[in-house]
Formats: sequence, structure tokens, C-alpha cells
Amino acid sequence: MLRNREDLTDEQFATMWNALLGEGRIGHALPTACIAKENLRTLLACARTGADGYQVGHAHWKFLTRCRTPTSPR
Repeated sequence: MLRNREDLTDEQFATMWNALLGEGRIGHALPTACIAKENLRTLLACARTGADGYQVGHAHWKFLTRCRTPTSPR
């Protein structure tokens, strides 16, 4: 979670993701948190770049939805 998705190669990301999913319940919680972090980064980027209201609202919805439903990663 300390590195941003765009800073990882597809192979690095797959290795990390698959290793986490193999760890059972805690392994599923960490990718969920990682997705929430990426959703928050998107929301903050929208606000920083002056995106239109729809884009900001959608990014906000995605972030809140991920935080409210901490199920297995999607």
C-alpha cells in the first residue's frame, strides 16, 4: 500500500495482489484498503484539477462505497 498503482508494473502488482489473496481474511482486507486508498487519490486529484461536479461526485461515491462495503476485492 505504500506504492501507488501506477508506480508498479503489471507483474509487480499481480505478484503483490495474488500473495495477499492467498493469506485468507487479512489478505482480503488489505487489497480492499488499497482500493479505497486509490479511490481517495482519484477523488483528491479531481478536486485538485478542477474536474466538473459529476466527476467529483462519482469519485466521491466510489470512495465512500468502497469504505462502507469492505468485502473481498473487486
